[in-house]
Amino acid sequence: MKSLKVILGVSLASLSVFSYSSDSFAESASTFAPSEVTSVSNIEVKNPINSIPNEEIYEVTVEPQSITLQATSASFEWKNFGKGSGEKASNNSISWSGNNKTVTLTVRQYEHISSTGNTETTGDAHIIYDLESSSGNRAGAKQLDGLFNGSNTGTVTWSNVKPGTYNLIIKNNGTRYATASGTFAAQ
Repeated sequence: MKSLKVILGVSLASLSVFSYSSDSFAESASTFAPSEVTSVSNIEVKNPINSIPNEEIYEVTVEPQSITLQATSASFEWKNFGKGSGEKASNNSISWSGNNKTVTLTVRQYEHISSTGNTETTGDAHIIYDLESSSGNRAGAKQLDGLFNGSNTGTVTWSNVKPGTYNLIIKNNGTRYATASGTFAAQ
């Protein structure tokens, strides 16, 4: 009896590779396939890669119908928002599953003091940052005070954040308009 060896590969090779080997074709046909294989039309069987006595090897390409990628870092930017403008949520979010993680915010922020012609005077901003999960839970508000501009950046860290999908929440706690931009990432 010939054995059938099937090598399954996801079309995006960096995601994962599955392999399966069986002593009989009937057994392999009834074996549970990875969740990405949703129908026979998703499978492309190529000519045998190798054929030796008592064994045939085929390469099968699996084309998933959908893939969810979890972004563990995102960027944000708000310009000229006032103290009375309330909380703002980032358009981008970060997401992960598994273990709790540390989330670090790296930010440039400043308060607009005055503007004359093409010259702007900036000063210390007072901005409150928080993370909000898709279920509405918060990581804990933290205020960052200071002028962080150019290569000088401020940092806010939340430890032991539960897995989920999070947006950055920001609120100007100063007396003037402020600008803030940067990234937040789970590690």
